[in-house]
Amino acid sequence: MPGYEHADVVMLTLTIVFLTIDAYYFLWVLNLKSKLPPDMATFVTDAVLGYSKKMQRELVYNLDSGEKAILEKSKNKMRQKQD
Repeated sequence: MPGYEHADVVMLTLTIVFLTIDAYYFLWVLNLKSKLPPDMATFVTDAVLGYSKKMQRELVYNLDSGEKAILEKSKNKMRQKQD
């Protein structure tokens, strides 16, 4: 549309800025993954990218029975507060 050239340039510039930020974040995640031990890297990378359920499941699995009891007690307390 004629008359909106400046708005188009601003939108294009903002798009490029956000794409650059996204690329930087992705490269940062890959760098983080390379710095961690292999058994930990997969879970941490997934958590950083937003897939935290897998990491939570693995952490709970590795807790001993006493710590699991404390965790369940805390979960029940949170559920009671929400109700």
